[in-house]
Amino acid sequence: MTPVTPSLVACCTCSSKQRLLNGFAAMVGVVYSLLILPNWAQAEQLPLSFSISDSLSMPLVGLDNGVANEGVLYELETRLAKQVNRKALLVTLPRPRIYRLLRRGKIDVHCYASKGWMKAYDAQYAWSVPIMVQRDFLIARASQTTVKAPPIGALVGTVNGYVYTSLTHRFASGQLIRDDARTQEQVINKLKAQRYDYAVTNEMSFNWYKKTKHSEQQLQKLQMIQQSEISCMVRKGPDIPTQEILSAIKTMVTNGDVEGIIAQYR
Repeated sequence: MTPVTPSLVACCTCSSKQRLLNGFAAMVGVVYSLLILPNWAQAEQLPLSFSISDSLSMPLVGLDNGVANEGVLYELETRLAKQVNRKALLVTLPRPRIYRLLRRGKIDVHCYASKGWMKAYDAQYAWSVPIMVQRDFLIARASQTTVKAPPIGALVGTVNGYVYTSLTHRFASGQLIRDDARTQEQVINKLKAQRYDYAVTNEMSFNWYKKTKHSEQQLQKLQMIQQSEISCMVRKGPDIPTQEILSAIKTMVTNGDVEGIIAQYR
């Protein structure tokens, strides 16, 4: 057996200590680099979560087994995520659950909102510039040529959970009675099926329905009841580039990208 000399032991010991010191220095360097980076930069590979209400329908969003795959909001949100070098995680949920998650700050971006509907979330979310203007109309079947306004006590087709500011008093007093459906398309279908004689719909959905269902001669607008600026709500937090997202939305609006998306679905 070859004897181990003291110098060899010392050399091995020094080598081991040096490796430990080098490893520790590297670890300290990594920790330091993480500490000096902003939180959102550390999480830049994380997707942005976008909430989509399951009550929406085309042309705002098309759902296939609950998964968004087309429509204005789908195009807008996927492009927005690319602008800030993130992937888009589009989560389809019932509207009440979206509201609960917004209150808890669990959604990064919600892109179908108006300050008139959702003032309660201002502390946790920043508002983008408006991305579109939504006009809501009272509509009827084209065959209803004599009456241009619903009489007292009439049923009016509405979307469950939607706020129609100009009709709130009339609904609350019983002058008009809401008949809620889950989606805007279902509201119009029930009108055509004569479940009621009046309904409320946004102009974009009304035009899309007439275009795709060949209903040009079957429906008519009676009057515009309200107009709302639609914006995106972006969560405030150290783990998300809030201002970068808001800036990207503004750029998409000013350079015509958003209008180009909407034009595809007119």
